[in-house]
Amino acid sequence: MKNSLLVFIGFILIITSCKKDPADPSQVKSAVSDVARYDAKISIDWMNLLRTIIRNQNINPPRASRIFAYAGITMYESVFEGIKNYKTLQGQLNGFNLNSIPSNSDSLDYGIVLNEAIFLITKCDTIVPSLAVVNKDSANALHDRFFSI
Repeated sequence: MKNSLLVFIGFILIITSCKKDPADPSQVKSAVSDVARYDAKISIDWMNLLRTIIRNQNINPPRASRIFAYAGITMYESVFEGIKNYKTLQGQLNGFNLNSIPSNSDSLDYGIVLNEAIFLITKCDTIVPSLAVVNKDSANALHDRFFSI
């Protein structure tokens, strides 16, 4: 369990560098962008894929619950700074220490950040054990589809 949380925190640290280059440098926002302008389709499709993976791999209910919990926490933590009056889960969950993720000082493309974060935990053996090839292919396809938008 502790290893899973450490992997999760590592992924969050990686995704904090996901920034979309602005087409016009003069249009760069100095404040954090609003996540509400992003479509929830990315989150919905990833949760549906995780549901399919859990069913296809016959994952037991306790592990399935943990997979959904890690996915939800990952999604929230990847976009929370774009939510007005946000509150991080850092310092509120065991092993998820306060200030363990660097603060966002730039505008992020939250679609890219969320897609990368959930893609990484989906492929992580400590989160989804022994991911079957067909499920890896589905995850790669979904990742690539959102990454190319």
